[in-house]
Amino acid sequence: MNILKRGMVFLTFFGCCFAIALMAAAMSTKYWMEAKAVQKRINSDTTFEIRPNSTGHIHFGLFKGKKSLNVGFGMRVHQFDGE
Repeated sequence: MNILKRGMVFLTFFGCCFAIALMAAAMSTKYWMEAKAVQKRINSDTTFEIRPNSTGHIHFGLFKGKKSLNVGFGMRVHQFDGE
């Protein structure tokens, strides 16, 4: 029984170290999610048409983010903070 308790202690310790390493990596990552924005239009025959003049890139992080969207009037860049 004593060996089982020691094994659980070491397993818990290594699990906590792994969780702390994941949290540190998440905090230091600039962009958590990156997405490509494309505008699609549904035609009358239920097919999609991608509009090439409406594109963009979106980057979300834990504390900051950036949107670069073009809806036909030129690229609009907006940076935001998670406060």
